[in-house]
Amino acid sequence: MKKMDKDVNDGQLTRTPPAYLGRQAKVVWRRLVPFLEENTPVKRIDSGLVEQYASQYEIYRNAYKHIQENGEVQAIYKTLQDQTGKKIGRDFVGYKRNPMTQIYDSAV
Repeated sequence: MKKMDKDVNDGQLTRTPPAYLGRQAKVVWRRLVPFLEENTPVKRIDSGLVEQYASQYEIYRNAYKHIQENGEVQAIYKTLQDQTGKKIGRDFVGYKRNPMTQIYDSAV
């Protein structure tokens, strides 16, 4: 007879993260589950919340890495062409926000 979902693993969270989580999210899962079990009354039903936290943490880390490598803002240039369409230069027109800052902000 198949166990009901709430009874799998005796109703406790598994220390093995779901296979579909990314590498960083799996690391968070493996750290977080033992901590939760030692400090709070946590059950298998809470696995969705742990999964969301772990996946958001991975998104946060990936966005932060991108921002570190590419900066918070990106320069914008306008290409200058002559009447034949040949590129003859480019003008700096300002900065735009790196889109990863929005993802980082949402993940935090």
